Amino acid sequence: MGRSDKREILRVINDFMQGNYRADGVLLKSVFHEKAMMYGFFGSELRLCNPGTYIESITQATSMELQKCNYKLIIEHIFLQGDVASVIATETGFLGTHKLVDCFHLVKVDGLWSVIARLFTTS
Repeated sequence: MGRSDKREILRVINDFMQGNYRADGVLLKSVFHEKAMMYGFFGSELRLCNPGTYIESITQATSMELQKCNYKLIIEHIFLQGDVASVIATETGFLGTHKLVDCFHLVKVDGLWSVIARLFTTS
């Protein structure tokens, strides 16, 4: 695993976390590939959407920062092969009380890493 690739992947995931925490739509948009999709369960509800829909819902709510949520994202595993990568992460304190497990799939296009798909579930 190249150090610079790993560093950039970690930056993308950190930007996702910071964008969520601060309800920063610009930062959240920057982590996703233009053709990215998101799939998963929030509680028992299956959600299938593009990042724009997700970003809109995050930015319309009071930020977790202003709510003083104890929100954290912990990376459990990184897999990197060439220009693709997967990151398994756990989010706690999401919107105050939720715990999520995320599988981020990233691609490196023109030297830049971005999330092409996010698969998630609450636990």
